[in-house]
This record gives sequence, C-alpha cells and structure tokens, in this order.
Amino acid sequence: YFKFTSVSLKLLYLVHLRKDDDSIVRTVWYYDGSITYLDSKHCPYFALGVLMMCTFVAIPPIILMLPSVFRSISKRSDVSVCASLQNSKMEQFLNIFYGCYRNGTERRNVKGCDLRWFSGFYFVLRLILLFIATFSSTIGSYPLQQITCMMSILMLVLLRPYKNTFFNMVDIVFFSNLVVIVSLTMYNYYQVMILQQNPSAVVISAQGILLLWPAIYVTLLALYTLHHQRWGTATKIHV
Repeated sequence: YFKFTSVSLKLLYLVHLRKDDDSIVRTVWYYDGSITYLDSKHCPYFALGVLMMCTFVAIPPIILMLPSVFRSISKRSDVSVCASLQNSKMEQFLNIFYGCYRNGTERRNVKGCDLRWFSGFYFVLRLILLFIATFSSTIGSYPLQQITCMMSILMLVLLRPYKNTFFNMVDIVFFSNLVVIVSLTMYNYYQVMILQQNPSAVVISAQGILLLWPAIYVTLLALYTLHHQRWGTATKIHV
C-alpha cells in the first residue's frame, strides 16, 4: 500500500526548473524532466495517478472506517448501512482488522463510542505522511512529520483504541520513537546544509539504534509467539 501510494503521488508531482536567480523557467513532470507538467504527454499519467488515488488508495481506509463511524454518529446510519453488513462476508472480512479495537461495549470506553475505525486511521496516517514527504520541502517536511506523529500520540493517549492496554503503549512508544528520529534527522540536515559541518557521529549512531530497535522488538515478539504456540500444542497433546 505504501509503495503503491507513493508511486501514485509521484505521478501527480511537479518540479520547477529554475535559473540561477531562482526564477522559474519551466514546470516539468517529476519522473521525466523533458515532459512539461499537464501537457498532452503528461495528462495520461496524471489521469492514471488520480484514478489510482481515488480507487486503490482511498477505498481501503474508507471501507475500514465508515461502518464504525456510522455506528458512532447516527443510529439511522447504523440501521441503513451497518445492519446490512451483519452476518455477511464483508463483516467477516472486516472483523480480521477490527478484532483488537474497542467496539463501544467496554466499561473503560465511552458509551457508544466505536473505535474500530482506528484500523483505517493508520492507512490515512500513511497517506498524510506521504503527502508531506512528496509535496513539501525537505526542511519543511520535518516539523510537519513531528506534528503528525505527536497528534497521533495524543489520539492514542485520549482514545486508547485497543482493547489491550499493552498495544496502546506499544503504539505510543513507536510514535514517540518516530518523533525522536525525525528530530535527529532535522538536526543533521541543519548541521550539514546550514552550518556546512559534517554530520554528528553520535546523532547518526543514535538514529541507527532507534531505527533498529522496533525490528528487534518485532523479531523477539515473533519468536516468543512461535515458542508459546509450540509449548501450548505440546501441553495439549500431553493432556
């Protein structure tokens, strides 16, 4: 999904060719500097990018988010749209993504607040981050990425969408890790591009550690899960 969205956005992306005095000479397509943006050669690619964004990119989060949103906002929508999903193959498919999220019946949750739309929120978040990375300047993208991640942390803290508190904490830690990585990257960029200095070895090492530890965590969790399943199977056979 991430790669597909990235390609779709770059089909829509333009680049300004400038003179030494920073005046714009020509606006061209990102993938081919010989093609003028939105001319007869670029229009088919532009149309393809729009089509991909409106279908393959937009449909997954809409499918995941709308039934849950309708349940939370309107009883009328709940009857007309969500009731039609009951005992259907679509409901069985959605439950694969909804299983770990609160459905509004838990005591700690706000009454009637269905938070299963959070399963589609992460698709939207990826889309927002890709928009920032694609269409904003390098130095401007870092603060926007930090704000996006911090807003996500705030939503996790306030809503606690997962049934399991541990999962809420894991997501908060991961997003906090992203904020620190972006901050260090912004520091290195400022040091190299503005101050014309070599990047800090300490900062680069810290970035490497922060980038690796989520992979290490996932690997250890997978090994633990496999071991637990094998142990559980062995116990069941023994009994």
